[in-house]
Amino acid sequence: NDRESIYTGVGLGLVFGSSSAFYVINSIGQSIEGILPEDPVTNLISVGGAFWRIVILASIIQATISVLTMILGVPKGLEYADIIWCETNSPDLGFAKEFADEIKNQYPNKILAYNCSPSFNWLDKFSKKEIENFQKNLNEYGYKLQFVSLAGFHSMASSMYDLANKYKGGNMNAIIELQKFETNLSKEGYTGIKHQQEVGGDYYEKIGEALLGEESDLLSKKDSTENTQF
Repeated sequence: NDRESIYTGVGLGLVFGSSSAFYVINSIGQSIEGILPEDPVTNLISVGGAFWRIVILASIIQATISVLTMILGVPKGLEYADIIWCETNSPDLGFAKEFADEIKNQYPNKILAYNCSPSFNWLDKFSKKEIENFQKNLNEYGYKLQFVSLAGFHSMASSMYDLANKYKGGNMNAIIELQKFETNLSKEGYTGIKHQQEVGGDYYEKIGEALLGEESDLLSKKDSTENTQF
């Protein structure tokens, strides 16, 4: 099909282009070696030229193998893939539909995944109605797994920057605002306000009780402020 023809064309272009570049560089190297007189410096240049020609040849071989793997290996690999992930440079519904249609034509039961990536600049790209229907449209095309890669990183990084900026100079109101925010989230099922619990404190407390006894002063949660204040 057209896509395989494109891959093949790209592959042949890389192979012949790299081979041509190697031929030109090799010819220049041989010409320089033929012009310069025989002395230690020339010998050093000859060794260096030979080294770089080997590097270039190795790169050509690597590029050829990579392209052939792409052409021959990808279609075969799709048969064994549990999930096929569509990755684009921008949130392009047109390409997403084209990609899904081509996959579904050959593999109708494959699960499709789409990355609603934070690498895209989503600002001002869609109307309110379009963004509301974006994931619905993806679902209609067959993308049953839709996710946001690195959402946790961006959420954590921006919230920590905001907290540090507000706390700058010793403003404790920044921490109070954070605890109010967490307390409100707790009403919806958020449990992170109890950080000892979230990192496995209860589990290790049980181990401590078994080893040291329930009344041991070495246990951390018996009189914990987390238990008494939250």
